[in-house]
Amino acid sequence: MLGLSAVAESVDRVTGEEHYVPLPARRSPGSVVPVKTTRIRNAVPGLFGLIVLIADVWAIVNVFQSSADTGKKVLWTVLVIILPVLGFILWYFLGKTAGKG
Repeated sequence: MLGLSAVAESVDRVTGEEHYVPLPARRSPGSVVPVKTTRIRNAVPGLFGLIVLIADVWAIVNVFQSSADTGKKVLWTVLVIILPVLGFILWYFLGKTAGKG
């Protein structure tokens, strides 16, 4: 052993060589230990992103199926792609009814 308290001795079982492995730093008595988050909390942003993706694909498909002229279709498609959430909301309330007539 090297005589250092921050190092632990380890012996390789296959070769028999000795290795010195640094130990993790000690925490002070008043330090805060990070708490692991739950899986559901980590899944919420991914679920929101999936919902936005599905809504945007649905909006783009409906834009192309509408009877609007090509310029409006391109404009709505670009808007939905560049601003996914806002573009979908605007298309749903403004463009969806305008394309039917």
